[in-house]
Amino acid sequence: MRTLDDLVRSGKVRYVALSDSPAWYVAQAQTLAQERYWEPISIVQLEYSLAERNIEFEYIQATPAAR
Repeated sequence: MRTLDDLVRSGKVRYVALSDSPAWYVAQAQTLAQERYWEPISIVQLEYSLAERNIEFEYIQATPAAR
């Protein structure tokens, strides 16, 4: 997260994003960013299809709207 924050602050990237990461990892990274005043995660790209439906079990519970 520190490296991603450095990239945003230097202007090399605009947003912090993660792809195909488990919900616990995203939550841990977001908490770390908030505690240290780093750039927060803006986007999480998730795999979702009829065959891969982990989003329904992992991520829906992790979203603020679901609480």
